[in-house]
Amino acid sequence: MSKNLLITFLIAKLVLWMLASADAREPALKDVADLSGEPISQSFAGSAAATSADDDLLLLIPSIIADSFNTIPTPPPTPVECSNVVTEDIEVNTRWTNTSSSCDYLIKPSPTNQRIPIQVFANLTIDPGVNIQFAPDSSLAFTDGGRLTAVGTASSRIRFETQAPAQSLAHGLFFTSDSGLSTIRYADLVNLGKENGTSSHDAAIAGTRSSAGLSLRDTRISGSQTSGVILDELNITAFANNEFFGNAEYGVEINAAQMPKLDVNSDYLGSRSANGRPFVRVVGVGSFNQVEETGTWNALNAPYWVRIKIDIKSGDITIAPGAQFVFEAGAGMDIEDSASLQAVGTSAQPIIFTGEQKIRGFWDGLFFRDSVSTRNRLENVEVSYGGGAFFDANVALFDSRVTISNSLITDSDTWGVCVDNDSIGNLSSITYRNNRLGNLTVNC
Repeated sequence: MSKNLLITFLIAKLVLWMLASADAREPALKDVADLSGEPISQSFAGSAAATSADDDLLLLIPSIIADSFNTIPTPPPTPVECSNVVTEDIEVNTRWTNTSSSCDYLIKPSPTNQRIPIQVFANLTIDPGVNIQFAPDSSLAFTDGGRLTAVGTASSRIRFETQAPAQSLAHGLFFTSDSGLSTIRYADLVNLGKENGTSSHDAAIAGTRSSAGLSLRDTRISGSQTSGVILDELNITAFANNEFFGNAEYGVEINAAQMPKLDVNSDYLGSRSANGRPFVRVVGVGSFNQVEETGTWNALNAPYWVRIKIDIKSGDITIAPGAQFVFEAGAGMDIEDSASLQAVGTSAQPIIFTGEQKIRGFWDGLFFRDSVSTRNRLENVEVSYGGGAFFDANVALFDSRVTISNSLITDSDTWGVCVDNDSIGNLSSITYRNNRLGNLTVNC
């Protein structure tokens, strides 16, 4: 029952009680009905206990009525007045300094271009302790000579945040410049990352392939309406000790070529507050799904979520024990030509390759093609729910050389392992389970 209805009911009861107290059994009252539809004489006739209960109820009326008039809706928080308001593009080298206000700079494009970002065409340096707030729909875009140097300290962090109290009403930082390296360290990015309909730009930090690069260290990104940072095109030159938490989608999205840059000390899962998608998403289109340099894919505190076919074309890739890979439908991993893959786990920390859904053939599998390196090795790995599309097995070898040992191969929609006649497969101590066509074949 709502408060207004309750008050109406209690007042009616009070009036009826007063009438009944004057002469509860007057004949004239017998035809009068109370709120329940019963005659007054019947409703109020009863024991002394019932009368006492009504008396107790009446004692509550003054406080309930008073409370209803004294309850005032809490107004939304008033935005803090900022010391400086940035309404126009930045075209000369500029330094933002700490002021006495809790908000030092407000990013607020002029009314004629509210959805156009403030563009930075020069060097923007931000001192430790500076607070930058973003008006709704605003962002900073570094382009054509623009560069950001935002370096705080452990005790005096730089803060970028949306001005409004609601989550993610502003976009954040976007890098398109080829002028030089931008640096963010000891900073917090809070409630940015408003969705703008361009998937590669939907994050608190994003950029394009023309960017010279970004160094991101000791930084916390939280409360994004989308992902924390998207590195499918934006080049990362340094990445360490970052935290991503409370973001609606992923903490980090990255292209396959940059996977070795992700460090084990960063928090991708969201230990303070879980991200909506508790994975590191591996993305890329065209050349951005290709790996051509030697590197190590670390075991992070969140699994890799692979939405593409990773194409390892050259270089030697090592996968650390305990790393986990979850593949979307149609995704997979190719190891070609001079490239090699060494995935050596342990019995306590196996390396896992599996599908997003536990359905045989959900993803393609691991495909070694014309890769004859003696480094190719799968040991203490688990490969499951592959064998989809054009792949003939969870693990397929075509004109390649691979050692597989102490591993679990399960739930392929085709074969567990396929080794064609021109390949060398050194296979030992493999456990096969529930592979639809069988465990091992040379006819593929």
